[in-house]
Amino acid sequence: MTLIFPLCVHSAELPKGAVDYYNAGIDYYQTGSIDKSIESFKSAIYLAPDFYEAYYNLGQIQFATNKLDDAIATYLKINSLRPNDEENIYYLAQAYYKRGFLTKAVQYYKKITPKSSYYMKAQDDLVKVVSRQEELKAQAEAKKLAEQERATYLNTSSAASGETPVLDIKPADTPVQNPTLTKVQTYLDIKAPSGVVADNSGNIYVASFAENTIYKIDETGVKTVFAKDNVAGPVGLAIDDLGNIYVANYTAGNILKINQAGVGAVVLAVKNPYIISIKDKFLYITEQVSNTVLKYKLHE
Repeated sequence: MTLIFPLCVHSAELPKGAVDYYNAGIDYYQTGSIDKSIESFKSAIYLAPDFYEAYYNLGQIQFATNKLDDAIATYLKINSLRPNDEENIYYLAQAYYKRGFLTKAVQYYKKITPKSSYYMKAQDDLVKVVSRQEELKAQAEAKKLAEQERATYLNTSSAASGETPVLDIKPADTPVQNPTLTKVQTYLDIKAPSGVVADNSGNIYVASFAENTIYKIDETGVKTVFAKDNVAGPVGLAIDDLGNIYVANYTAGNILKINQAGVGAVVLAVKNPYIISIKDKFLYITEQVSNTVLKYKLHE
């Protein structure tokens, strides 16, 4: 963390009390008394509201000690005093990023010009922020889609049978009072379920977008982790005639093939794959980002 040493050249224009508090802030910082250092710089600013160096040191300490809301407020004040201070703009963008305000972070990263020594750092951080925004957007879209599909399925089932859907799991060997209520069997506690397939043995495989996991649920309703390695933002699932599971890894940007032992390997790079299906030894993939459908030949 960089502090300003020595005092600013125009210190003679400042109230003596502000200069004394400023020096005390530096002394406290050097001895590790962070809270006292912060209070001293605040006192200097109280006496000299435009004391740039005091704001600078205060913001740096707040940022380094993860007091991000305070740091943002301080950096914004510096920005009002010196709008073209690109070092301050960079730290403001970083504080917004660490705080989770991604749109604001992008706004300030983009203000840093190529002439600044912080330009390349800002560009590297900007890539990370935009990638995180896309990841969160994909998670939200997948969750919304899953909720819509579930609602549509339950509504369709209810309309067709005239029954109210059952929302709890009843293992196959559990007796029920009304056999007509067993048409809908629900599997709970799967975060952001986004894709599902079944094999010939009655097992089902479910993609959890939020947990980056493929679960296997057997005929009795027992859930186990089928695959997790290399699974990143899974959406669509498909199964071939050999029992291999194919995963549309939305976040990772690829198609993952997982054998019955749960071992996966990337078979194809695809930008934001979404829905996949298999027919006649061909894998069909929707590539959401390009509004494209791909046809990929599987094993002979």
